[in-house]
Amino acid sequence: MSEEPPVHASSPVVTPQVVETRVRVKGTGWKWFWIALIVCFLGGCATLLLVVGELGQNLRSMLDGMETNSGNHTYYDASGDFMEVVLRWDKKEDTSNKILLIDVSGVIYDTGNRYASKMSISPGLIEKQLKKAGEDSKVRAVILRVDSPGGEAFACDLIAAQIQKFHKTCNKPVVAWINSMGASGGYYVSAPCQWVVAHEMSVVGSIGVISSSYNYRELLDKVGVKPMVYKSGRLKDMMSPTRKEEDITSDEKAMMQNLIDKMFARFKNVVKEGRAQESRKELEGARSLAENWEEYADGRILLGNEAYQVGMVDELGGEEEAIAAAQRLAKIDRSRLVQYQMPMDWLGFLRFFSETHSRKVEVSLNGLELNSTVQIEPGKVYFLPPVQ
Repeated sequence: MSEEPPVHASSPVVTPQVVETRVRVKGTGWKWFWIALIVCFLGGCATLLLVVGELGQNLRSMLDGMETNSGNHTYYDASGDFMEVVLRWDKKEDTSNKILLIDVSGVIYDTGNRYASKMSISPGLIEKQLKKAGEDSKVRAVILRVDSPGGEAFACDLIAAQIQKFHKTCNKPVVAWINSMGASGGYYVSAPCQWVVAHEMSVVGSIGVISSSYNYRELLDKVGVKPMVYKSGRLKDMMSPTRKEEDITSDEKAMMQNLIDKMFARFKNVVKEGRAQESRKELEGARSLAENWEEYADGRILLGNEAYQVGMVDELGGEEEAIAAAQRLAKIDRSRLVQYQMPMDWLGFLRFFSETHSRKVEVSLNGLELNSTVQIEPGKVYFLPPVQ
């Protein structure tokens, strides 16, 4: 009997199958849709905040109008280009007389931007405030709160001329209240005022003009950079920082010094005429410049009590003394202290975010720390404290 070999079941043969996979490429359209949606949401929130803020200000104005108790209140009166804010108002002694407070805080220079009031002292902005004060018969006097180390010569001269014009055309006194510092250009804009008040420890004076620059030609030579200059006249590159020092002629130096001397003479003339103006002669207690006052016009810095002795300041004190002086000069007994502020409308909102600030730097000039909001531009002359 023959045995048949065992039969083993064959393993199932798996036939490989081709699985078709499709990679689904997600389009970018949805991404931009969500980005646009988020931007619209944020814009809507910003608009809502502005509307709520405006409603809040109006509501606050209504509530302040209904209050009868005394004390300091803030009252909003939005009209024209400015929003009037009442800083001090004792309602027990209600009066329609107003004294306008204008801030001159920081380095003085002309930005050409009406929305830069918190960053700089713009002559255009101060001119608009003085114009509004002149048109308002209830504004009886102006207080210029000065806290400035100086600034651009052109801007300082514009502000000084605006103060002189305002007093002559509107017959309203302007009081300069020098807070912590009224040096150089800060005193330039204070001198034309009818009365100057300063604290005994305020920094006052620094009458002088300065123009400085750097020559980095030797540095360029070291790194192999050679400036190529094409000019129409021999003096066209007179202030160029890339010229060799030996190429700067004595005539060019004399021309620059002559320019500085003329501006310095104008500075002293503004101080002399401002302290000797006719409207001050009838004021009781007004101090005249000392005979040797020009000896102190060499760029030196004085404290408030020293400036008082020289005749650059009429009274030692602070805010209370400045308000009392403004009332006395305006011949009124009571007043509200008001301030103009620029409302943030949509135009200002868009301009604020669309501006470029390409030349703003942090520098220390003659020991004066200037933050990034200050623009010190080449080719301009500045009234700033001298090197001590």
